[in-house]
Amino acid sequence: MKRKVVAENYLCFLALLEMVIENEQGVIITQYDMAEEFGVTIPVGYELNVNNICYSNNDNEYGVHLNEKILNEFFEKKNINIHATYFHINPFEDLEIDKYDKLELREGKYIIYTYSYGFLFRENDKLDIGHVALLWDVISENELLIYDPGPKNMGLKKINRQDMYDAMRCRHSGIYVLERIDHKE
Repeated sequence: MKRKVVAENYLCFLALLEMVIENEQGVIITQYDMAEEFGVTIPVGYELNVNNICYSNNDNEYGVHLNEKILNEFFEKKNINIHATYFHINPFEDLEIDKYDKLELREGKYIIYTYSYGFLFRENDKLDIGHVALLWDVISENELLIYDPGPKNMGLKKINRQDMYDAMRCRHSGIYVLERIDHKE
């Protein structure tokens, strides 16, 4: 990674995208530029230097709401040679997510976990708050090293793999796999 980006509140996913795009394309599209493009939902009364804003009083609605299709359309429109695939966590088995513990399967890919912030970090008043982290390394069968873009307590963190899976289940979420692709002519 060329640099670690610290997220603005409610722009954590876009901060990770900023890092990945710069690493792959050598260009910077800031989290704020992408927030203008995609829109962001923030709490009533919160101020953010973005015009494309919706307000809510529901913790579950805060942030940027993207999916695989929207991301891939954005990458294509901006001539970014990345393809996004989303894998929803399965309550019965985690094979699609577990396979990325193998270095050869992560080569040229960026794994972004989407999960409940409160569940992973044991803050019960924040269970409805979604968050993201970039898989930095697999330390062991049970331990992952993630990059948390913050803004609160940003940085590299060692976490238990099962705790991450449980935090993903809490939000009914999954992982995005961003993969470098050859440019289509």
